[in-house]
Amino acid sequence: MGKPLGWPKPDKTEKAYWDALWKLANAIATQLKRLEYSAAKTSASAGAQRNSETVPPRVGRTLFLGYMHDSLHDLRADLRSRLDKAGFKIVPLAGDDPVDEATVRSAFETYLAASDAIVLVANQNSELWPKGQEGGPLGLQLELAKQYRIPVHLWLQTKDFSTVRNQQYRSFLANVEANARGDADTLIHAEDIDAFVRYVSGKLDTAPKPSKGAEQLAVVCSNARVGQAKCDELQHIVTEALQEAEIPSIIRGREDDSGQIRLKPLEEDISGADTVVVVLCFDQEWGWASRIAKELGQTMGERAKTRILVTGPDYRKNQKFAPAFKFKTVVGVTPDNRVPIKEVADEIKKIVGGTA
Repeated sequence: MGKPLGWPKPDKTEKAYWDALWKLANAIATQLKRLEYSAAKTSASAGAQRNSETVPPRVGRTLFLGYMHDSLHDLRADLRSRLDKAGFKIVPLAGDDPVDEATVRSAFETYLAASDAIVLVANQNSELWPKGQEGGPLGLQLELAKQYRIPVHLWLQTKDFSTVRNQQYRSFLANVEANARGDADTLIHAEDIDAFVRYVSGKLDTAPKPSKGAEQLAVVCSNARVGQAKCDELQHIVTEALQEAEIPSIIRGREDDSGQIRLKPLEEDISGADTVVVVLCFDQEWGWASRIAKELGQTMGERAKTRILVTGPDYRKNQKFAPAFKFKTVVGVTPDNRVPIKEVADEIKKIVGGTA
């Protein structure tokens, strides 16, 4: 953890130090929350025994309070207070609540890894950002939750969708409800705020604590040049397939016309991860793919359990899709330069799911 008297002073580049310090602070905050809860219950109940075993499992666990429409401002503040009294740690802090796309994404990146669940409230009102995002901020947050594999408890206050003026948002909410009918963790039609808090408390009392083991992480390296239609299409297919398999991705594209990819920053990002490696090799540049495969192997060692090479356009010089890689090879484009979308997606999901 460091030397006595604060020497040497760590700087911002020492990620391992700050990660360890953050984990220690989080563990201390959890224990303090449990002690606070126990003390409050003891003082409220004469003769009650101060025993940590009587503290509910939810106490000290972390809830991420997501973005809500401005019309829910007062309810959000009340919800924060009630969840705090129920024993939860609430993030972000009240003065750091997300207000737009940039702050929503930043908050998710900062807090989601340590959160046990996401709490959202939606009504008939909608926002028009992010541009082109189905469901607006609610849709964005549900997508991010899926990427981070964090459960969502959504209190949808609107049961009569005819009150939703925005047609796109109305369709989105109806689709959310239709898909969540068998999944009460995602959608709750609570009668009031007390019922919602009781529901969330009950779920976190029984939900298993997150595993401390390695997380799955996909590193996607591509020699594609930005703007090439088929390359963009194939990369989209790969990332969509990984997302459906609930595996977050780091995308590393070529940084200049030489095809150079800097892998050094990945060492910190994938530390301790159970990593899936995907190399997108366009135009049959086997030499490039060999260099990237070697560098990735040196960076990740034995942690890279699943490794995939996806070959892409164009099929030139009659070269075969059979490179001498240890990677599992997925054919991303046929000899007639067609991208077999469904076949590629199904094969990737099958590989990362451990069925191939």
